[in-house]
Amino acid sequence: MPSVNRHTRTVIGTIALEITTAVAGIAGGIVLARTKLQNQRRLLGVPLPGRKKVDLSDLSKQVGEAGRQFGNLASEVRQAREKAEQISRAIGN
Repeated sequence: MPSVNRHTRTVIGTIALEITTAVAGIAGGIVLARTKLQNQRRLLGVPLPGRKKVDLSDLSKQVGEAGRQFGNLASEVRQAREKAEQISRAIGN
């Protein structure tokens, strides 16, 4: 495998860090929302009525789709990098 220059590694590392942070933030938001929404409110130990149950299955599907799209993006970035390296080698020779 050809060596990757320092700038390319920095860019790829930055993109990977941003994607990882975004996914972790979304996952944390889902966990907090589920915890918050599943706790039934009580007054003096008696459950209060009127609390709606929220189904987060659509949100989890969207998070899964976003993860798939991030994977596609990473693949496209890798392909673009490889193509740029091929072009730079062709110009350099």
